[in-house]
Amino acid sequence: MKTSRKLFSETLREIMEEKSYWNIVGTAGISIEAEKDFHHDDMLIKLGVECSLSYDKEVGYFIYALKPAVGIKGDLEGWVIMDSPGPLTKLYGQNLLRSMDSNPALFLDESNLILPALERLYEGYERSYMRTFSDVREGKSGAFIKKIAPFEHEKIEEFQKIILEAAIDLISDQNVRIRGEIPLLFGIWPAEKFAKEFNIGVDDLIYIEECIQESVDESKVVAKLNGFLGLIRVNFSFKKSSNTGSLRNRLELHALSTFFMRGETGPFVAELPNLLTKKNANWPLLGDIKYVKTLINSEISEIVAELTKKRKKEVSRPETLGPSGTSMAKRISGAKSL
Repeated sequence: MKTSRKLFSETLREIMEEKSYWNIVGTAGISIEAEKDFHHDDMLIKLGVECSLSYDKEVGYFIYALKPAVGIKGDLEGWVIMDSPGPLTKLYGQNLLRSMDSNPALFLDESNLILPALERLYEGYERSYMRTFSDVREGKSGAFIKKIAPFEHEKIEEFQKIILEAAIDLISDQNVRIRGEIPLLFGIWPAEKFAKEFNIGVDDLIYIEECIQESVDESKVVAKLNGFLGLIRVNFSFKKSSNTGSLRNRLELHALSTFFMRGETGPFVAELPNLLTKKNANWPLLGDIKYVKTLINSEISEIVAELTKKRKKEVSRPETLGPSGTSMAKRISGAKSL
């Protein structure tokens, strides 16, 4: 599905300012990845930044990750990549780096670079330090990380807005290549209401809760099913010098559970979604919202029917193991915290 930069950035602005019928789902992950090129003397300079907010199931915290990089290609073979704190501080200065923490779009503004420092760093690099710019995405060097506990709702919302604001600014710039994903809330239901609306039984609710509990470390977490979350995950991509880009939508159904957890500072309670199932879609985000919701409700009904069918099949074979030895219940549910 095609869309213009202007229309999509305006849509995101309306969402951020709560002027749209769509809302961002802060607990389900949001990310952007952007690049910009410019020339300085006889060197090609590539500026890049990745920014994301996601839930790390292993540590039990949300992770805000900011990963800037500067690539330089001149008379030497290949690229010289600067993505660790030392060179970045020399290129941007400590104060500007601190401000970029709350405005990632500043990394792609070439006027913020200290060009003499860039030239000195480039001349001092040896061939052994060279790699391709895409290698930056493979490693963790240069990533600035912040951990946020699931109950720190204001901080989660703050970092979510930082990423969304950067996305709006960078999508509006035709000189930037950008892609990313944004989760939009479609619906949220208490467990009882969801069961009634989509015709599932108590046994199905119990089964889903058991699958969620199986997917976590039982010594640290106890999960209680509260309801369900429906969202549309929008993947967007805009190429450099192009006024239009592409959107791909995916429908996801999550079980919304209260987790009684142990963390670094002691026990706490948090409400988190667990992915049950997903399905590619191609609905427009604009237009008749009633029509879109009718389509999505129909899809959710089909998804729920498949879940209950699998549950009944599993009940008849409760001891069956999957190829890796994990229980069939866990494999079927696909339960995964985001």
